[in-house]
Amino acid sequence: MPKDYKYKIKELSSPSFQEIRKVANKSISHLSKEERDLLWKKLKRGVALLDSNELMCQYLFSFGNMHQAKIQDAVSRLPKEIFENDFEIIDWGCGQGIGTVCFFDYLKSQGFKNNVIRTTLIEPSEQALERAHLHVSTYLNDDSTILTIPKFLDDVTNEDIKQKEVPVIHFFSNILDIPQIDLKLLATKIDKSVINDNYIVSVGPLNSTNHRIDAFYKYYKVPILYDYENRQFDYGGYSTCTYKAKIYKLEFNKEGNLIPIEFYPSVQFHSSYQLDNVNNVHIKSSTDEIKSIATILNSFETSTPFDIGASVYDDIHPILAVLNNIITRGLPTKASPLIENIFRKTFEYSKKLVKYGTFSYPNTKDIDYEKILLWYNSIITNQTKLDYSKVNKEQLQLIFSPLAIARVQKAILEALMTNKLDITSKEWEILIEEKDVPCSAIAFADLSQMFNNLTKLSKEYHNLTFPKIDLSIISNEYFVNSKLHLDNNVSQNIKPKMSIAKYDLVIDISVFETSNISKDSFSKFKCKNNCYFNIRSTTRINSERNIAFQMPMYPMIDDRLITNSAKNMEAPALNSKSLDPLKDETISYIQALKDVKIPVIFKLYEGCFHGFEDVVPQADISKDAINFTFQFFAVYYDRFVLESKD
Repeated sequence: MPKDYKYKIKELSSPSFQEIRKVANKSISHLSKEERDLLWKKLKRGVALLDSNELMCQYLFSFGNMHQAKIQDAVSRLPKEIFENDFEIIDWGCGQGIGTVCFFDYLKSQGFKNNVIRTTLIEPSEQALERAHLHVSTYLNDDSTILTIPKFLDDVTNEDIKQKEVPVIHFFSNILDIPQIDLKLLATKIDKSVINDNYIVSVGPLNSTNHRIDAFYKYYKVPILYDYENRQFDYGGYSTCTYKAKIYKLEFNKEGNLIPIEFYPSVQFHSSYQLDNVNNVHIKSSTDEIKSIATILNSFETSTPFDIGASVYDDIHPILAVLNNIITRGLPTKASPLIENIFRKTFEYSKKLVKYGTFSYPNTKDIDYEKILLWYNSIITNQTKLDYSKVNKEQLQLIFSPLAIARVQKAILEALMTNKLDITSKEWEILIEEKDVPCSAIAFADLSQMFNNLTKLSKEYHNLTFPKIDLSIISNEYFVNSKLHLDNNVSQNIKPKMSIAKYDLVIDISVFETSNISKDSFSKFKCKNNCYFNIRSTTRINSERNIAFQMPMYPMIDDRLITNSAKNMEAPALNSKSLDPLKDETISYIQALKDVKIPVIFKLYEGCFHGFEDVVPQADISKDAINFTFQFFAVYYDRFVLESKD
């Protein structure tokens, strides 16, 4: 650490984060604009390793205000009585000590005496830790109360965080989203150290591909004190960022605060398909109860023997990203022609119509939709026992098998995106245990077709094909003979060879059961990479999907023109051409959005045909169309993607 920086920090008569930030900025003020710009780039939006004085100073200048605003908002939600007596702080992954420093500033601004009796700073970078010690010590009369631990979080021992008999505040500021941290191990360490009230303050970006703050909380059986999400958190000077915070209290008790599970907490996903003939009945259902049941069916719980809730989805294979979007986009999503045709031929409840190139499958027979959904709800909420004699089993499959198909496909994609399955393998050996409606055979057939169709459209991945599937299905007495198994290897009982074989993927799925993981759930079959998935229904939606913005290039891809996904977000941006054969569908979608009071940004290019900007890119009107797309995408990307990584 430069002596000049150290001296100026120690000389601060009235230390504050902003004064420290000024010293940091002045420390690199001699650098040219080009050198400062290079430092900014090296920060990589705030996620780079800070291994030099210049980078640490630039970080404080570039991201300091944002962190200060988040920390001060979070600590303001803590019970004020904590500050009236002695307490201690543990700052996990403290970096330069921003979290603790901003907390001390908050105490001063609110007129509280700083009653901290020990501050524990945990940080693997010794350079950053030295600076954190310097910053924090300027606030304290006795720096012997500061304990520094130069370790990664997984290496911290219970002895390192042995507590005094006073309340403890744990700060996790922009640290829990690091995928290398074992959240279950960390949660266990903290719970074992509790001898008084402990407050967990978790702060970070709101990132749709990273839910580790939520995953960490799920290890505890304690109520939430503060739970906040904001995609446009204002931190001053017209600057906004994404922000997520969770605060909760761990109390000392003999049982501890951890949820007593042998495996990892289940994770809720959103994915479902709906046949056209079912959708036709669904949209006519008027009661709030039926609508609520149908909405909850779009979500389901997944348990695995690995921490899927803490997975971070960076650098996803683009084909998998597209497939994931297809499967999860609609809630419910329009089923593919392959799925529709299988059900049409199997049960003869629909017919195929083709109009203007659009496929639809309207009803040819009535479906007792409301009766079946009420029957399902009484079972899933434990009001009655499962009794198939009360409903039509064909209609049961029409409604629930497409849901189960989407759930299986989502599990397969999760296995691929978390690297439990290898998409480059020639063949997968799969075992699916279907506790009720049939689904897995169609799930693999449909996913394979979608995957191969997408790769054929790609220059880079056109030689990549979906692995060959050796599928074994364990069904049940009610559906073992269903034609939806597509002539696959189906048995009603576990065969001896199933206990010997080592599978690439094992899925246990039930639509008519809620999550209830048992010790043998992942152990009665052998599976590579611990690639087991236990899929169950849920009785409530834990969180809605966060969709930041919408730029539908071809909104007519689903002819139902569902607008729900556009609510509570930035105005969708679309354009069309007056000679485009897709113009009318685009305008219909725009009108549907306006009808439900959703603002739309729309531009119509008169006298232009479909794809004109690619055919004559040098024309002024083509440049305008290209700029329209890039302009709005850039605005949304900067606001919702880049800022979520800060």
